[in-house]
Amino acid sequence: MNQFSDLTDEQVFQLTDEQINFYIDLECAKEGVLLLPEEVPDMPVLVKPAFDATVYQVGEFFVKTPEEAVLILDALNNCKLVKLDYESETGYESKYIKMKDSEEQVKPIRCYSPGTFAEIRTALKEFTVAKNKYEHAIKEYRDISEKRRNVSKWIMERVSEVSDKHYATERMGNEFNRYLVLSNGDTQIARNFLKNAYDLTDEEVAIFGSDK
Repeated sequence: MNQFSDLTDEQVFQLTDEQINFYIDLECAKEGVLLLPEEVPDMPVLVKPAFDATVYQVGEFFVKTPEEAVLILDALNNCKLVKLDYESETGYESKYIKMKDSEEQVKPIRCYSPGTFAEIRTALKEFTVAKNKYEHAIKEYRDISEKRRNVSKWIMERVSEVSDKHYATERMGNEFNRYLVLSNGDTQIARNFLKNAYDLTDEEVAIFGSDK
């Protein structure tokens, strides 16, 4: 069985993400690190249903039907409503009558019926259990991920280094071809152009072009 350390740079560059993960899994197995679960734990979501009931507020009163609300509204509006107020300077006990400057209105308020609210409370209990289970699972997942990162650090560093080297060589090859046009096909002159422009050594430019 090939180890990652046995691969050549060209083999490393050709690896797919799936193959890289295979070598990381292999390294984790050698180091006694648990393999990642196949899926990231999903955080549970408590979905509350839409309000399914309406109550009607008149002043400080709440009733279940608009007809009852109108009865209360008419009664209140036929009275000269007052409220007790006070000023801080005279003290809280020095209350006095203050006329209300506006009439009461009927305000519909959306809410839950007793049955639906009971369902929400049941769902909340189930959500709490699921959330506790999720928090345990995600903690384990993160712990494994951290250990996995430490084990695979050298693998990912080599993959990155090989990729950078490959793309740098590819770029230099493209630049060499441009200089080859300028040098009218003279390989050595093109290499000198490339060497001077990018401060390369003779060995680094020797791979470009052919002396044949």
